[in-house]
Parts: sequence; structure tokens; C-alpha cells
Amino acid sequence: MKILERKVSPLIVCDYCRYRKCGWSDHDAGDPPDSCLKKTPLVIADVFVGKAKFDRRVKVAKRLASYNPSEKNWYLDPTVKKPLTGYELREVIHDVNGWSVKNDFRLSDLVEYKEEGFEKFG
Repeated sequence: MKILERKVSPLIVCDYCRYRKCGWSDHDAGDPPDSCLKKTPLVIADVFVGKAKFDRRVKVAKRLASYNPSEKNWYLDPTVKKPLTGYELREVIHDVNGWSVKNDFRLSDLVEYKEEGFEKFG
């Protein structure tokens, strides 16, 4: 059973976070949230990675998440500067899931995510 229908092009990190106390389904790339509860962690690596790989991952993480230095954790955050959206976000999340066994970001089964028209090639 699908409750919502959304196009892939306006996806934001909220579609992967889906924190239960947040109105994530009310937001998209055209109307991002003003603030975020920052409850869904993102792990850069499970084991040591070289400096170049680590730096590339941090660069990506900065467009998906905020770092909390007191907890030494990254948290998904749609309010970051220049956040990834749409198709670019969908592709990057696949890579991010490979960074750690703790990263298992998926789109909701209750939402029908549609590709329409030429946006498939975006």
C-alpha cells in the first residue's frame, strides 16, 4: 500500500532519514525544512581509510549531514549548505551505504517514487 507519491527529482535527505518525529513528507528540494532534529547517524568508515578517500567522503558528507563534534558523529541534515537533491542524491546514497555496515539508507516503502518524462535522464 502506497500512501504518498513523489517525483525523484525533488528528493532530499529527509526521504532517507524519515525520522518519526519529523514531518519529513511535507518537504522536498523546493521547500526544505528550516531546521532538523539531526537524529539519523551517517558513518564515514568502519575501518581506516586513506587520507584521499577520507577527504572525498567528508566532502560528500558535508552535503548530506552535519557533524556534531561533542558526539563525534555525523547526522543526516537537509539544512546543510548546497544539499544534494534528486537524482544526484539517489546515486550518492548508494555509495554512502557502502561506507559502513551501519549505513542502510533506503526510500520508504509507503511512498511511490516516480520518474517522469525527461527527468529520467537528469
